[in-house]
Amino acid sequence: MSDAERPEPCSLPPAEPAAAPPDPTATPADRTPIRAAHEASAARSHSDHRHGATARLPAPTGRPSPMAHPAPSVMPAAAILPTGHLTGRLRFDILVNGRTHVLPTWLFTGLDQQDAARVAALLGGQPHVDDGQHELTYRVLTDHAEIEIILAGPKAVRLRMIRRHGNTVLRCCDGRTQRTPDGKRPCQCPPTIEGRWQAAKAGHGCEPLVHVTFQLAAEPTLGRFLLSSATWTFAEHAENVRGGLRRRLGPARAHLSIERGIHTTAGGTTFAYTRPTILIAPGP
Repeated sequence: MSDAERPEPCSLPPAEPAAAPPDPTATPADRTPIRAAHEASAARSHSDHRHGATARLPAPTGRPSPMAHPAPSVMPAAAILPTGHLTGRLRFDILVNGRTHVLPTWLFTGLDQQDAARVAALLGGQPHVDDGQHELTYRVLTDHAEIEIILAGPKAVRLRMIRRHGNTVLRCCDGRTQRTPDGKRPCQCPPTIEGRWQAAKAGHGCEPLVHVTFQLAAEPTLGRFLLSSATWTFAEHAENVRGGLRRRLGPARAHLSIERGIHTTAGGTTFAYTRPTILIAPGP
């Protein structure tokens, strides 16, 4: 999962399952007219091949195939990501050969070499360059699993519910308004995290995406950083953090850490998890 409580090693936010392939053992009663036509065509082709006949290609009809499906419309990134300039991201996992590996300390990623150097000076570690396909990315694996941050009020914690199709986002809602590529309409998600989880578990609900923007308390002039998570446990935790920020006036200092623990489900399954934890410092 992109950053929160998860079994180790965790995975990225789950995507909708792909359609199952056709069953080669289907009985004649299972055959649709389209499938029967394909089977008849295949039988004729096989017969022609055995008798030395030249294969006949179907004449183009100019009409779309009845099996074709239009590509789904997707949401633009601007509708999902926080607005404004971000110095970089903070995370505690990394993809290696398609699998998520949990890191012992915070990892900084950004696009500016000087910002990476300043983060390394504050939190330890050495900047490294990733030469990607489109732009250079600087990474710093810091020496710290706990850091002090500044949250600029409740708007610093944003929870969105999203509906995915593979790796694309079809719709996004904030509990009040649902945004789709075709416009806006009232949100249809249940009002509570528990209700939304039940709907997603049943296969017809959205999934959480939490964005937390913050400054480093040791150097606020470095700008805003982003922490993202797509797990249910951190979504519930983030809601509690946002509630605490509503009771504060102005920015609040907080303690951001990587929490590790053991969780036992109601069914008796036990697994290890890792997630971010935010504790707001006492204050007025």
